[in-house]
Amino acid sequence: MINFASLDLSYIKDLISYVITNWYVILPVAVFFYLLPNIVEPLTIFGLGFLLGAVYVQPLVFNFVGKFYPEIVTLFNQNSTIIIIIFAILFGIILYGLYKSLIFIGSMALAFVGVLFIFNTFAGPEFGWYIRIAVGLIIGIIAGSFSVKNSAKFVGFVAVAVSSFVISVVSLAFIKSYLFKFNDFIFLWAILILSLIIFFLRINLLWRKDK
Repeated sequence: MINFASLDLSYIKDLISYVITNWYVILPVAVFFYLLPNIVEPLTIFGLGFLLGAVYVQPLVFNFVGKFYPEIVTLFNQNSTIIIIIFAILFGIILYGLYKSLIFIGSMALAFVGVLFIFNTFAGPEFGWYIRIAVGLIIGIIAGSFSVKNSAKFVGFVAVAVSSFVISVVSLAFIKSYLFKFNDFIFLWAILILSLIIFFLRINLLWRKDK
């Protein structure tokens, strides 16, 4: 039988302490993603591309172009803010497109290899190589399309779980500070239980919308 009192929960306590200390920043984001989990994936990928485009890609392109056409860079520098925003938006869109493509290609490749493995393991020689490749490609395309379609759901699922934890921590921390005093053991269990309740309530609503 597991002795919960002997478990090392220092990491969890540090994480909870971090959330409580920075609740004014973390809580609004958690509530936003809790209420709108379906936009987490595009928002995250686009946001990453936006930052990379502004911080890395735009200076890299300007340095390269400046070696050959310095007058163009000088002209663009007069409207640097607008140029940076344009680069950031374009790279955000490009990165999101590449992300979806990689999901499709990766899922298709895994399914294709899996089909070939099944054929090579269980099927007889009556199935020629062209049949195996054709079936593998068909299954691969289906798997790739399914993965692209449902990738947002998986990311949203994770976002709801993390958001539920943050909301529970902050809510119970306020209760502990201003309403009821209880020890850390009860506090941790309360966070776990409340997180699960909040999580399943939101997931249940999302499932109903999908039906």
